[in-house]
Amino acid sequence: MAGLKFELENISLPNKPLGHNDVALELIGAKASYEGTQTLQGIGFTFGVETRAGVEAFNAPSDEDKDGVAGPPNDDPMLAPAVVLDQERAWLKYRVDTKAKVQAKAKFAPVSFKVDGNFGVVFTDFHAHDIHTSVGEAVAEDLTRLRFAGNPNDILELGQGEALSYQVRGELSASVTLSWSDVFTANLNALSGLLKKGAALALEIGGNVTVSVGTVDDFRVVFLNGGDGKTRVIIKKADARKLGVNSSFGLTLGFADPKAVKEALNGFIKAIAGEEIAAIDELIGQASLSALSDPQRKLIVALFERLGVKAEEQPWNALQAKWKELKDRAEMAIKQIAESKVSLGFKYEYARVKTGDTLLEVELDETRLRQFHNELMLCDTEGLLAWVGAHPESGALKRYLYHKKLTRTHAWGFTLGIGPWIKIGGLDKKELKAVIREDLVNNRKQIAYRGVREYSSSGFSDKDKWTSDFNAAMPKFSIGPEPTAAEFEYGLHFRFEWEEKKLSEGEIDCYVDHACIWRALNIGQAEEVKKAVGDRMGRKAKVSVDLKFNDELLRKLLPLAASLANDQNAGNAAGARALARAMPYWSIFEARQNPLFREVCYAPLWKFYFEHDDLFAGAYAPVAAKWIRDLTDIPEHQLLATHEAGVGGQPVYQNPNTFAGQIYLNGSDSDNDYSVVHDCWKAFLDELRRLNHALAPGNSAPHQEIEKVFKGLSRFWSQSLFVRAAGAFLIDLAATQNALLSKLERSMTVSLIEGEGEVILFATSLGSP
Repeated sequence: MAGLKFELENISLPNKPLGHNDVALELIGAKASYEGTQTLQGIGFTFGVETRAGVEAFNAPSDEDKDGVAGPPNDDPMLAPAVVLDQERAWLKYRVDTKAKVQAKAKFAPVSFKVDGNFGVVFTDFHAHDIHTSVGEAVAEDLTRLRFAGNPNDILELGQGEALSYQVRGELSASVTLSWSDVFTANLNALSGLLKKGAALALEIGGNVTVSVGTVDDFRVVFLNGGDGKTRVIIKKADARKLGVNSSFGLTLGFADPKAVKEALNGFIKAIAGEEIAAIDELIGQASLSALSDPQRKLIVALFERLGVKAEEQPWNALQAKWKELKDRAEMAIKQIAESKVSLGFKYEYARVKTGDTLLEVELDETRLRQFHNELMLCDTEGLLAWVGAHPESGALKRYLYHKKLTRTHAWGFTLGIGPWIKIGGLDKKELKAVIREDLVNNRKQIAYRGVREYSSSGFSDKDKWTSDFNAAMPKFSIGPEPTAAEFEYGLHFRFEWEEKKLSEGEIDCYVDHACIWRALNIGQAEEVKKAVGDRMGRKAKVSVDLKFNDELLRKLLPLAASLANDQNAGNAAGARALARAMPYWSIFEARQNPLFREVCYAPLWKFYFEHDDLFAGAYAPVAAKWIRDLTDIPEHQLLATHEAGVGGQPVYQNPNTFAGQIYLNGSDSDNDYSVVHDCWKAFLDELRRLNHALAPGNSAPHQEIEKVFKGLSRFWSQSLFVRAAGAFLIDLAATQNALLSKLERSMTVSLIEGEGEVILFATSLGSP
């Protein structure tokens, strides 16, 4: 036994069975002491005058455990209590609130401690009993065998339904493993920006990268009898205690495997030079450009051409310096991209983990429990996660930040991986939920919203799949009791996705068109994409186009959008241009294969629609036909006009490729009112203006404004046309200032399903970010 002793302050125990209704929850007070030698390294516990102890009884599912270890059954495995209360048994909880002496240093977080003893630590020991056992008998029995979470021998003595817990404020050390392709999705700007403006980057990359994470917060570690000789260990987020005004959970990072960055760097160099770093190093190490063979010279000239440098016009030593600078900048960019992805993703997911949610759950045999026990008491999961990752056959990992695997896949938006609030497959879905965390001492809040608008066809047919991820989260606890909208950080991510598609030239043209609308690629770069795909044409692949706006960029775009919302004519003109470029790709007409041609053809028509949104859908067909027939500079304008007027006897508004068809498809309600497209556009602009007003200096708009903003914005994310147009509109705003446009994150990703699973990411340089 651990040597934990209780001296009861009141020996007048009720002479009743534990299951009796009159047995109070707070049963009795006590003084605690500890006898014996502790085996922990780097941490000690002080049992003195500041130690507070007591005994509590639980005999009904409705009993409330303030420490969050015991509770009623819950179908959500993330929120299920460690000790599930029922009416068949009763539990006595022995609780100790004391201090800690810490020698262990933090690994990552910008603090000097692993466990902050100044905030106190809490131990609990739950003993299960038959409900007919008298209170006195149960307490007397338990006092002879009190257990302590700091001793693995005591943990191994736990019976079924019993638990030991340990609550502390300190640094949680963990690690996150992502595939490089997921790291770079919508995060290529820092690399593509190294190329000359307009040059396309086709980055083929595989492998994973592991980043170590340190975050400071309140945590609860629970040990349970898992059966079959296993111990179940659960780490949960606990209630915040004694936090200062500027406190947040914080986050710092470090690479677990720096070699992974070198491998990614080599992949980038090969993408732009056609050769690996070592081969280029050898050529650059020669005496001069003229000393190279003709093929070698062409390779070096082509490399520097992609960087915007004419190699023949530069001194050789200057080219050598530029080559070294490129490698250094690219390596730094890769590190920053990976750290940023993990940092933002971990914060995104961690902020949406509710108090009491499970951060980590594992089942360990005795050997592994003893091996990792000390680290678990220090909230250091790195070694354990490394072992779990190396031994998947053990089945030890049950859950890690909502997931059942360490390595994340399909990471996008602001997440580390598609989490439970983004469930792909099936229906049109709109969701906004708030996760609220309380500061128990200062009555303040920290809120993170989950905002998703998604459509995905069941079975992944030929229909578009799109998702809009609206990120609104507070990085810190609120200044006052009620948070304001200005205390949040915001982000917006759009994605189009196609799965299980066989790559063909026609399909690639369509994907590239989506990428061109969002400036991930330039018009005319489809051939570069086809060249990169090469002989993998015809294989099944997943393709996505992503567009992301972070908090900094959004805050700079909002005033521009608000200005357009205040000027109806300017706002309608901007919306008309965006909707025109977003018109669906139509392969039989050159004018519909090019977003710029589409703008010329359809922007005036959408402007006309905004001014006359009370017509029947079919009434727009002759207007479209007449306008396009007069555009003599547009290829095949006569034939396109004929189709816009209607062919084959089918009502033109039933053809979704036509202008009238788009209004019929996207703009009607049950009363045959075709103003819906216009209404959704106005709502989109109005809510951008609302958000801009809420963030204005000196404004104390309540955080509930975010819910209104999401409701209005998501109306313009309900159709594929709208999502394409929303991205095009925001890009147009960014394009008004080069400094903003260069910060835009966008990419196209082709992930091969068959074969070795290669991934190619595409992005065009918008200039140095």
